[in-house]
Amino acid sequence: SRWSGGQAASGRGTTSTPRGLLFVAATLAKGQSAAGENAGVLMEWSIGSTSCCQSAVIAHDVPIASIAYGPCDNGPLITCDVTGMC
Repeated sequence: SRWSGGQAASGRGTTSTPRGLLFVAATLAKGQSAAGENAGVLMEWSIGSTSCCQSAVIAHDVPIASIAYGPCDNGPLITCDVTGMC
């Protein structure tokens, strides 16, 4: 996974809950019809007072081996699978 976000602020009128985005790599479960078993799935979670999954996409036909974010704070997010395809 990869975390991207702002630091929690403290003081009057602010919250101490971390906020930002969490990028998570996973594999598709057996028996799903969206793609083949073990396809690499990339999820984007919004983290804050109410956290939720913003998106989930099938990024690769095989499991994701690596996630790279940057070089700047605004991306891009790059994934690479176990065969070396990005």
